Amino acid sequence: MDIFLYITLGVVDSICITLLAFRFFRWPYKDYIAEMLILATMASMASFILRVVLSFPFIDMGIQLLLYIIFFIVVIQIKPSRALVVAVFGYLAFMVNQIIIILILKLADIVQLPHAHATEGVEIYLIQIASQISCFVLAYVMYRKRLGFSFWLVPPHTFYIKDKTDYKLIVITWISILIVSATLFIVFYTNNFFWSFIVIPLFVLIYYVSRNREWE
Repeated sequence: MDIFLYITLGVVDSICITLLAFRFFRWPYKDYIAEMLILATMASMASFILRVVLSFPFIDMGIQLLLYIIFFIVVIQIKPSRALVVAVFGYLAFMVNQIIIILILKLADIVQLPHAHATEGVEIYLIQIASQISCFVLAYVMYRKRLGFSFWLVPPHTFYIKDKTDYKLIVITWISILIVSATLFIVFYTNNFFWSFIVIPLFVLIYYVSRNREWE
């Protein structure tokens, strides 16, 4: 039952990440639901194998991001540099949302701060489900209010046509990946959840750069 819950909730987590990525860039996703489910299943199975079976949680994020980037390049057909930005944006948005949910539940004295290596338990499942619900609500609000960015056209994109390269956004994205990777390593090594708060200013930074790009 724990294996089933882990994989099932992991699938929903992955759908949330992909959905947020689509919504932040105002791209329609309904034509890709089947592909999103396949991606989510692959990502959840990979996470289960790395974190539970092999006990290699440190590389989980890297494998997850790689799967999302490949998905956006191959299935959604956007350029690799843009696929990188979109995937990281969705991943960071999900992480920030989950951190906020954890803090709310902690302040309400519903859960304790999670153990860095914890993969199961009532509190872990509660955090996941609450985070997933809030992601779906956020995506719906963004859709209704037409929030997000529109500086990249709706895919599929034409790969052989040269257009403006967003160097600043790409550099910020790579910096975010490196810092988040280092932060997660520290969190797993020290079991100190508060290190994860660094994700919030990183997301604010990449959002700010994207907003400036929108105004250009």
